Amino acid sequence: MLENSRWNAIRLLGDYDLTKDETGGTGPGIRSAVREVLLIVLGVLIALSLDALWEYRVDRAAERDLLRGLHGEFSENAGALDRWIELHQGVAASTAAFLARIEPVPEGAMVSVADSLIADLGRTPTFDPELNSLDAALSSGQIALLRSVQTQRALASWSRALADAQEEEQRAADQAYREFLPLLGEATRMGPAVTWLVEDVRSVMRGEERGPRPTTSSLVEADTRLINALWVRYRLTRSAENELQILRASLEDLLGLLEQD
Repeated sequence: MLENSRWNAIRLLGDYDLTKDETGGTGPGIRSAVREVLLIVLGVLIALSLDALWEYRVDRAAERDLLRGLHGEFSENAGALDRWIELHQGVAASTAAFLARIEPVPEGAMVSVADSLIADLGRTPTFDPELNSLDAALSSGQIALLRSVQTQRALASWSRALADAQEEEQRAADQAYREFLPLLGEATRMGPAVTWLVEDVRSVMRGEERGPRPTTSSLVEADTRLINALWVRYRLTRSAENELQILRASLEDLLGLLEQD
């Protein structure tokens, strides 16, 4: 539309003899031409302003939808994150309790340990949040619709904190599978504990009520290698929990900004 208006103005000026008026005299013709050109230019400016206003309204509506989607998604992740922090706390507490049972006894001695305690030691929680809205906004470029620089920075901070937490969780899981669980398997029979652990993890992931803990016990052989692996597991689990707490604080800040926007 803007290009057509420019050509109209050029043709209009070409049709006028700017030295003559409508009666063939000189003088007023130029004023008439200038008025019409100004009207065309004014029309173009108004059209551009209306287009810009419409585009602004569309962008703001898309921004509101994006903010609502992100807020809902991160609110759900906050509840899931709280459950995962509790899982890490439970593993750390069970590890400390296991150490208290097995560390004081002589090497090679057999110790009776509750299967519920052993089952907790087999947990390797890794937090994997739902980020469909955020991923879609990033891939489509809609994330640029967010006008708040603070919100954009909070999203970036959350992503970094999530990567750090997942890295620590993976370190804890690697140590559990590579070192701790094989040693634990050598020292004890874990049938009832494993059965309960599988069902309990499913309940936690579904957000369901957890089933009753096993009441049986198993004999565990005191072993220096197992004790050392338990201490490493305890430290890595606490480190992962600490990173999740940092992630939780970052999430709280992000939710506050999303509510303000």
